[in-house]
Amino acid sequence: MEFQGKKQTIFCLSFVTFCLLGDIFAQSNEELMHYDNNPLTVEEVRVGVILDMQSREGKIVLGCISTALSDFYHLHNNYSTRVVLHSRDSSGKHLHALSAALDLLNNIKVEAIIGAQTRMEANLLADLGEDVEVPILSLSQPSLAPPLTDKNPFFVEVTQDETLQVTGITALIEMFTWRNVILLYERTNHASDIIPSLINSFQEKNVYIAYISSISVSSTTEQIIEELQKLKALDNTVFVVHISHFLVPRLFMDAKKLGMMSEGYAWILTSTSLNFLNSMDSAVIESMQGVLGLKSHIPTSRSLHNLTSRLRRKLYVEESHMEVLELSADAIWAYDATWVLAEAVERSRIKISTRLNRKDLNDIKSSKPGSVLREEILQSRVKGLSGEI
Repeated sequence: MEFQGKKQTIFCLSFVTFCLLGDIFAQSNEELMHYDNNPLTVEEVRVGVILDMQSREGKIVLGCISTALSDFYHLHNNYSTRVVLHSRDSSGKHLHALSAALDLLNNIKVEAIIGAQTRMEANLLADLGEDVEVPILSLSQPSLAPPLTDKNPFFVEVTQDETLQVTGITALIEMFTWRNVILLYERTNHASDIIPSLINSFQEKNVYIAYISSISVSSTTEQIIEELQKLKALDNTVFVVHISHFLVPRLFMDAKKLGMMSEGYAWILTSTSLNFLNSMDSAVIESMQGVLGLKSHIPTSRSLHNLTSRLRRKLYVEESHMEVLELSADAIWAYDATWVLAEAVERSRIKISTRLNRKDLNDIKSSKPGSVLREEILQSRVKGLSGEI
């Protein structure tokens, strides 16, 4: 880390990726997209979207999803299917997300759901999707113990494996010749997934872990401050932090108050939170000055620049206080996943029609819409804005 008096900056190092084309704005959430040269008969396919609409990131992700559909059908206006979005607000609460999913499945009869922004939501929706055989496209970080896709075939993870950054974090620590670190992670059933990988990597490089600490979203300000004071008392000033972006403002605002963001301290953030840096308030970013971190790499391209510009204008019209300078990796992955879903919907309908026309009993039994759609999603191989999918 570079310490230059009081003037410090946040350094983001890129790692791995997961990236399509773009033009044209999306229409409202539950509108059917209409385009020139549409086929005479168009089948509407309902798809649910469950996001935290109270958050800046949720609004941006929804914008990416709806724009992806508009872009997709602009290029494929001869397709006989049209995905129609039905959005619901989880308000960042997992039970709200579950309730929204039940409403979409029972009342709207959606054939797929995009959402599950947290691990808790992912667990709930994965089991639900399996019960009703409806694909769930998850935006949460993949779990390692064991992956939900192992026991829930209808659960499709859109984001990348976060353990891919372990090597980068270890290399960063080696570069600065730090021999002792403190691990601070978010205490949930799944946020510690990356911790064993980090510990093993550190041990291989003879980096000593002086202390392992944890906090949770439910922790009070007093509890977070108490934990930080405990860490401050230790004879170590290098912290590796793995927490969700929801906890970042509270942690670093409190750390700054305690003087733990001053020269002499080193903080390394994983991509789980740093991917959302551009959606954080300026006061939070100010409190993070000097932080190092890894951020998912999305290759720059004309298509990505075009998408960002269009969303910036679109969201400014809807909410003038929202300024979109850069899209998060999750938002871009959601854009790409929507292209994959729209293509899979078209192919699945063709496949079902072909099987039913054969009038073979085995073909008819294997033609459940959810199962066929899942097959087509998993068999997709495309190059999106984030890279190869």
